[in-house]
Amino acid sequence: MKPGEFIVEDSTDRPFANTPEFTGHLGLQYQFFLESGHDIVLRTDLAYKDDVFYSNDTESVGFDLLHEDAYTTVDAAIIFTTQDEKWQVALRGTNLTDERRLNGGFAVDAFGSVDGSFTAPRRYFLSATYKM
Repeated sequence: MKPGEFIVEDSTDRPFANTPEFTGHLGLQYQFFLESGHDIVLRTDLAYKDDVFYSNDTESVGFDLLHEDAYTTVDAAIIFTTQDEKWQVALRGTNLTDERRLNGGFAVDAFGSVDGSFTAPRRYFLSATYKM
């Protein structure tokens, strides 16, 4: 090729890389007040990610390996706040369904290698916050 020249390639049969067709999020929260004036919040979040290809090269050795099916994750929290809002204690859980899914990667055909990274496992957090 000479400088200024380029090759036109028809890629209409290839999926877009790193682009799920659909993603969605639903968050639900309920807050109720105790007779003491404190409050408790219950929260849950659902996140949906349609299947995604992390490579759009259908001829690549890693094309099928760098494909992840659709999945949904669930997060939840219970948050207690004092009446004066100075203290807050929260128990949170992320990825409660423990969906370990591929969330990125690449293939190097010259070496026959495929590298991928995965979502975090189920995790729990406990926090206490004091506002001065």
